[in-house]
Amino acid sequence: MLSIINLTSKTIREVNKGVDLVIGFFDGIHKGHAKLFKQSDRFNLLTFDHIPKKQRLLYPKVDEIEQLSALSGLEQLLVYDLLNNNLSAQEFIDNYIKLIQPKRIIVGSDFKFGSDQVDYSLFTKNGYEVVVVKKDHCSTSEIKKLIINCDLDQANKLLVAPFYLKGTVIKNAQRGRTIGFATANIILDNQLIELTEGSYVCKVIVDNKTYQGICFIGKPKTFDEKQRQCEAHIFDFDQDIYGKKIKVELYQFIRPTVKFNSINELKEAIENDKKAALSFFHKQEKPKVVVALSGGVDSAVCAYLLQQQGYDVVTAFMQNWDKDLNFELLSDHSDDQIQGCDAKQDYEDAQKLCEQLKIKLYHFNFVEQYWNDVFLKVLEDYKKGLTPNPDVLCNQFGKFGWFINALRKQFGDDIKIAFGHYAKLITKDDELFLVHTKDHNKDQTYFLTMLKKEQLKNIIFPLSELDKPTVREIAKQANLYVANKKDSTGICFIGERNFKEFLSNYLAIKKGPIILIDENKKIGEHDGLYFYTIGQSRRLHVGGTKEKIFVCDKDYNNNTLYVCYESSKDQYLSSVSCELENFNWLIDTKDQLISKKLWIRFRHRQKLQECKIVSYNGDKVIVKYTKQIGVTPGQYGVIYDQNLWVVGGGKITKIIK
Repeated sequence: MLSIINLTSKTIREVNKGVDLVIGFFDGIHKGHAKLFKQSDRFNLLTFDHIPKKQRLLYPKVDEIEQLSALSGLEQLLVYDLLNNNLSAQEFIDNYIKLIQPKRIIVGSDFKFGSDQVDYSLFTKNGYEVVVVKKDHCSTSEIKKLIINCDLDQANKLLVAPFYLKGTVIKNAQRGRTIGFATANIILDNQLIELTEGSYVCKVIVDNKTYQGICFIGKPKTFDEKQRQCEAHIFDFDQDIYGKKIKVELYQFIRPTVKFNSINELKEAIENDKKAALSFFHKQEKPKVVVALSGGVDSAVCAYLLQQQGYDVVTAFMQNWDKDLNFELLSDHSDDQIQGCDAKQDYEDAQKLCEQLKIKLYHFNFVEQYWNDVFLKVLEDYKKGLTPNPDVLCNQFGKFGWFINALRKQFGDDIKIAFGHYAKLITKDDELFLVHTKDHNKDQTYFLTMLKKEQLKNIIFPLSELDKPTVREIAKQANLYVANKKDSTGICFIGERNFKEFLSNYLAIKKGPIILIDENKKIGEHDGLYFYTIGQSRRLHVGGTKEKIFVCDKDYNNNTLYVCYESSKDQYLSSVSCELENFNWLIDTKDQLISKKLWIRFRHRQKLQECKIVSYNGDKVIVKYTKQIGVTPGQYGVIYDQNLWVVGGGKITKIIK
């Protein structure tokens, strides 16, 4: 059973020694506090009463103690009264901390204590091991501002439980009952923060049961009341609860207080308040999600599954390519030859699916952004002699860039957005982590490695626990319009084209010699260096060699393609280390990962290979791995930890033999 000790020079002997000590001011437990408590599975907690600062509180001290008492791992709750006992920081250490003898001291990064307001470094100077937890701008003062400014949605997201008022129901003039809106009234504590007067959406807890309702906070102007109260009208409730304690949770501000000219005006306003509250609760019960709809099977199944789970689903289609605007003149792009990814056809398929599911479809045009942020970068890499990966760029700048920004602008920053990627997100200690999925063949975390954590906020991957055959089967069982549609192939959002003809629209193509490096002789002519990838063995159109040949190098200065025999692949194509540039860390514990056993892949669907991070400098990472064939500059190396959480990834810029 939890022991609560009012800490004095006499009671200090009752404190358990040798356990972790969490110290802080806990006026309303928020997610920053929660991080502190997660640092230990066995701890005492020290909080303070009668804080000298002349500021109103979120909750009375008794409520704070009640909230803290529910913490897992908490052995003793120590309450130190600062009234007439406000020692300097060093005096407090000498008189109390030294006698408590904590194993470790755990504090937030903004913690200061003592009459002289010294930070936590003084504990370190006194020889204590200190764990400092960064609260990420989550503070009680910030939460108070949000509540006072009526931003209850954001405040409740920072708190571990919705903000509430508490009190005993009093007997008033019972005017509410006479106008058809009975209310449960509680007097507001003048020591607590002063809320904006007006109507709020609320939930009322009576005898451990929760009811929806609306409440008015303030001094009713229509009846010239002088005392601040909370008047809660509980929906579908008709019980006598005078003298009972109730809790009123606040969720949304509806309107400011108004002095009405008549009772009828007041009744009409209350009816409107009730409608607003019911609308709020309806939306809460059925949260909205935007599904990024491509016109393919995966995103269609996402929309279907989320709809089945009770979400209010809307969809959004993004067009990134226009064959006319983007000067696609030479490529054979007749409708009967484009396979799997044509914007017009995909949009029509998306429309028909939405008609089938009876959900709304929004259309977004990002042709210009795709050209500037993705396609020009792809062309630039080709010109540098690299083999680019458009899908990585498309996710980084497109789907999780301009697209989600546009969706958040239209639907709000907190809107949930679902994608049909085979990827998984895990939240641990309020941090997001990208994780490999169960379908090793289809897993797409490789393409998401350059995303920042902010881009993954409020993202949903409904297919994270499914494999492709299961997704296909769901589509067929649900008779979805696109159930039998082939998977998209080719360049992201452009589709499958005659690659040589397509690139010829944008790059100066020049034929040149193919040199067999083993014999240092010309064995044919290439169609343009851009069309070849290191390690490529098919479609070289060279015959008469004694064994299979592979592309092993491209000399852009002399426009020469070098190939080697299969028997000499190890000599010309193997590597044991490479440099990854613009490395995007998705796990922050960099130093702990150096020389640890990790996993890497250099291509989508490649089997994971054992590796170690040798060093990092800024955004450059040197990684060593088991011998690999055909590691290609311009592609990406993606590193995973032992649990297959994505450590991060970067572009391959240098191969070390």
